[in-house]
Amino acid sequence: DSTIEKRFVQTGYEMQNDIIIDRGLGSNETIVTEGYHKLIPGIKVMPVPANQANASSQPKH
Repeated sequence: DSTIEKRFVQTGYEMQNDIIIDRGLGSNETIVTEGYHKLIPGIKVMPVPANQANASSQPKH
């Protein structure tokens, strides 16, 4: 339901810019990768795929 919850995860291998999460995250759950310092547990957010988030922050020519 897109409600923010602080969760501790166990990480595994790192491959270039990717990190494998071994434990603490379900297969249908989403993680926050940007702006997490602004989040408060219990608030609802509107997830944006990483590709769209990065594209919207790029300058337009």
